[in-house]
Amino acid sequence: MARGPSIRLTKKQVLEALEQTNGVINDAIRLLGIGKTQFYRKYRYDKEIEERLKELHISGFEEVTDILYKLCLNGDTKAISLYLKYNPEAKKQLWIENQTLTIKEEKPLTPEEKEALKKELFG
Repeated sequence: MARGPSIRLTKKQVLEALEQTNGVINDAIRLLGIGKTQFYRKYRYDKEIEERLKELHISGFEEVTDILYKLCLNGDTKAISLYLKYNPEAKKQLWIENQTLTIKEEKPLTPEEKEALKKELFG
């Protein structure tokens, strides 16, 4: 299989492309005009790029979590479900609160009580 021309890039160019694409490698290599193989062959073990990718992914995750949280505050049940699925601490807290209220009341929570609990936990 024929390979395309090898493009010489500086680490700075690669880091800038990763910044512009929020750490999405496929978008960054498209922006740089290189193939995935070339990217991984050259930068797979580069600690600076690896560290920056981790930072960008964490930042992106936090941004998505914030958006999801705002949707939860607006009562979006799909958002609440996703938030609880991917946020173990929120899920654990909701379970503890639910169990505490159930024990105190000695009866299961009504839908209204569950809704009040969601509001208390999410804002």
